[in-house]
Amino acid sequence: MKNMILGEKFETSNPPVLLKNEEGLFLVWGPGGQVEHYSVHPGASVESITFVEQRDPRQNYLVEKIANKAGASESFRARAAGA
Repeated sequence: MKNMILGEKFETSNPPVLLKNEEGLFLVWGPGGQVEHYSVHPGASVESITFVEQRDPRQNYLVEKIANKAGASESFRARAAGA
């Protein structure tokens, strides 16, 4: 699979597999309704996971790329604030 671009979304049953060769920051909405930020580095897969909020349950995980570089935590705060 090609690398994801900003704003691109995919449904999956296994986010770490989808994100295996990716880099950046991702918003992940899980089946239980939990929304988390995944920080991903090439070769390391998912480096960190941070809980953001609780939403309605869904069938699968929804993964959206929200920043190209992992470690830009200000992008998380801007996204959470609705920027």
